[in-house]
Amino acid sequence: MSPDTGAAPAAGPAAAGGGAADGVVMINVFVVAPEDQERLAEMIETAWDEVMHAVPGIVSATVHTSLDGTRVTNYSEWRSEADFLAMLEREDAREHMRAIGRIAVSNPFVYRVRSRRAV
Repeated sequence: MSPDTGAAPAAGPAAAGGGAADGVVMINVFVVAPEDQERLAEMIETAWDEVMHAVPGIVSATVHTSLDGTRVTNYSEWRSEADFLAMLEREDAREHMRAIGRIAVSNPFVYRVRSRRAV
C-alpha cells in the first residue's frame, strides 16, 4: 500500500532553524500473522541495513512489535516530505517493500512533525 502523504511540508521559523516543527514521519502499522512477526521485523531491519540508512533525507527508523504478535510498527523520521517521496521511487527500496507486502498488510501514513517533547 502506498503511504498517504497528506502531510504538508513544515514551514515557518522553527522549520527553517531546525527547530521542533521540521521534517515528517512515516508511521506504518503492519498487520501480520503472529508466526511471521519476528520475520517481518527482521525484514524491516534488513531494509534499513541494506538500503534505507543511506537514503538521502532519512533521519532514523524504529521498529516496534506488538505484545500480541499481530502487528509491527515502523516509525521513520525524514528531513522532508520530498525526501520521503524520492525514496518511494527507488527500486532498491521498492524491492524490500514488495517482499514485506507478501507477508503483511501495511497501513502507512506520513505526518508533519508538529512538536517534540523529551525528558
